[in-house]
Amino acid sequence: MIEENYTLIEVAKILKIKQTTVYRYVVKGLLKGFQVGGYWRVTESELKNFIDTGGTTKTITPEAKTE
Repeated sequence: MIEENYTLIEVAKILKIKQTTVYRYVVKGLLKGFQVGGYWRVTESELKNFIDTGGTTKTITPEAKTE
């Protein structure tokens, strides 16, 4: 089965946020994407992972908390 690839516009519509916000997420590495011919794409699995984790890439442990 071939995995779906979404444009940043499609991701923005799915997440109900602005396209510029999605672009910033990709550039900062919060949402993994790749470029095809100068245009960003996000795989279906990466988008699902982003949604499932709430957009976080780090796990906070009790030891990592600062007082």
